[in-house]
Amino acid sequence: RRMAVAGRSISMFSLITDGILEPGDGLLTFDYLGKRYTADLLPEGTIQSDGHIYASPYAWASHCKNLVNPEQKTAIGWGHIRYKGIKLSQYKNIYMKKNKLVYEQESPEMLLDHNGTSLLQKKGRRKKIVSDDMSIKAVSSSQLQDSNTTVELPSNQDLANDSQKEKLGKEITHQAALSLTSELVDCVSFEGLGETQPFEILISSNMLLLMDFHSHLCWSEVVGYLGGLYNQKTKTLQIVKVYPCRCSTTNEDENAASEKLIQKQMTSSGLQLVGWYHSHPSSDPLPSVNDVTQQLVYQEVVMSNEGDFPCVGMIISPNLANRRNEIQSTIMSFWVKRRDAMHATPLKLQYTISWEQFLSQDVADEMNLLAAFYRHRHDSIDFKAKWREDIPFVHKLKTSLANVQPKFSQEKSDETFFTFIDQLVFQ
Repeated sequence: RRMAVAGRSISMFSLITDGILEPGDGLLTFDYLGKRYTADLLPEGTIQSDGHIYASPYAWASHCKNLVNPEQKTAIGWGHIRYKGIKLSQYKNIYMKKNKLVYEQESPEMLLDHNGTSLLQKKGRRKKIVSDDMSIKAVSSSQLQDSNTTVELPSNQDLANDSQKEKLGKEITHQAALSLTSELVDCVSFEGLGETQPFEILISSNMLLLMDFHSHLCWSEVVGYLGGLYNQKTKTLQIVKVYPCRCSTTNEDENAASEKLIQKQMTSSGLQLVGWYHSHPSSDPLPSVNDVTQQLVYQEVVMSNEGDFPCVGMIISPNLANRRNEIQSTIMSFWVKRRDAMHATPLKLQYTISWEQFLSQDVADEMNLLAAFYRHRHDSIDFKAKWREDIPFVHKLKTSLANVQPKFSQEKSDETFFTFIDQLVFQ
């Protein structure tokens, strides 16, 4: 069973302020390979053990695991730590049910690789991590000056030397990190770190168009997978096909059906899972702390399965709320560089667009399916409404799609294309 949850990340502090957990000494336990570890829960939601403070369950459990088996990369956290003998994940479900959120099931989430096997056994949706299992510390874009962004894995053990800190940028405190998991983080360039992008990315204009169209259909975030091929000799990643998830963030059956269909389609096409995408409906196309964390997990799991094989993230910002006064969407690709056991850096990826001369039938079919799926949802876009005072949403959509539409060779093809868009959104 699969479940997705929308909203800000839930932390230990959330459960304390809601009266579900109470701080105290020796309340937390973690059993691993026959050894039991005990820790204190502090009032601000952090975890104290052996004189060290950890920002999240994942940080503490990972530290304990690494003491015994540092080579094992299994994701651990809420479902592995107990509070007064009961799994933290059960307390989190109580919080989510109490606050009328969708609660998680005990069975794991599956992100599937190109062979249809489990890529990552982890609860939650792949757009925004809901739990703090992989919470990280980061400097939000509002805190940046001219330095690069630091993303620090959750622990107060400072493993980076001063030169690394200066190179990577600023840090923030553990307590602040608890409330910044949905804050946006500036990506740095490879040049800014004195490095070169480790692989080239090629993507069809039709795939960008499909992602842009998907992001315009509702006020909520949308998500999907990227299927493609990687040439290890030339270090070229080709994104061949986009697989939008036609599902609601609160409908378990839709999630399962959508993922099963994508798995089947990707396998039959002989493509590999090379990344994921999601939208930021009205915010900048910068990754949140959760996005950076999720991307790092995906990369490391893909690499452990495939070897030297990249996995990229893409963020589409359609600017639906007109906060930036930009009518065209912005699409950004990013990757995460782990600097050491404690630090990671989100990096902006450059990609090359392969311009199509026609709209392929499979993309047109997918656009039809997406339009039909979102048409009657409560959060769907009313394309007759005004995006701003002088521009309706349908005009905003067409103007944005024009930026990535095929380079039609025949006359009047543009007119035909936009008539097709009208038919999609006004049926």
